[in-house]
Amino acid sequence: LGVGNVSITVLPFTMPSIDSAKILDAPYLEYDINIPNGIHTFNVKCLPTHAINQEYQLRYAISVNGSKPTIVHVDAEANSKIWSKNVVNGYAIGTTKLEVNTTGKSSIRIYLLDPSVAINETVID
Repeated sequence: LGVGNVSITVLPFTMPSIDSAKILDAPYLEYDINIPNGIHTFNVKCLPTHAINQEYQLRYAISVNGSKPTIVHVDAEANSKIWSKNVVNGYAIGTTKLEVNTTGKSSIRIYLLDPSVAINETVID
């Protein structure tokens, strides 16, 4: 399923979406990595799905070292060129530029804001 045959999501799929004012209450993944300071591009690969219904979106938020989370939308309109590309690639990608202000160990946190968002891989440039 997707990149590397693994993914992580939240269950149940009937959970309410997390409002942008309550991101810090959302379920999250956290990674501690060694990365130099500076601006980096964070590419989060997700399964190329659609929101469960019109009440939901496909969003996650990402932060570094406790910074304010940035919300990213990864839904694509059905049958669009972007959707077709996502299906062929096996993932939808969210790209965010974030500043890392320390050298060495940093904490990356990815918040799952909507059910059906399934994260496969995170690549940092």
